Amino acid sequence: MEVRVDYEYGVPLLSRKEVRGYVTFEGKTPSVQEFRDELSKKIKAKKELLVVRKIKPKFGGLDASFLAYVYDDEKAMKTLEKKSSLKKNFEEKKKKEEAPAEEKKEEMAEKKEEAPAEEKPVEEKKEEPQAEEKPAEEKKEAKEEKKE
Repeated sequence: MEVRVDYEYGVPLLSRKEVRGYVTFEGKTPSVQEFRDELSKKIKAKKELLVVRKIKPKFGGLDASFLAYVYDDEKAMKTLEKKSSLKKNFEEKKKKEEAPAEEKKEEMAEKKEEAPAEEKPVEEKKEEPQAEEKPAEEKKEAKEEKKE
């Protein structure tokens, strides 16, 4: 993963620094935690005060733009950032175990084998006899008779 910082601007009233740039990666888009590690090394900031707001990958590409904030202190960070943003940045994601996922697939396969699908006979559509339409000449004659 390669991080390129294009824009770094201090905002003293909000006690933070805004950092924008691009990240190049291989495979899937990096997680927020992985990206925070790399960015904190690149800009030499404390990881605890770094909040990644967005990582926006380009469609079909192996690069993404990002926006991150580096706060001066923890109090300012907790005051200004949303709870969901802090949760996304600071909670470690639980790794999914592959074994339970495989077990679920096997259970689903067994259920399909145990309960064969009962075939219901397809009901044929009953066609109702339609009233025969009168030819155009007879309709004209009927109209003329009504007029008289």
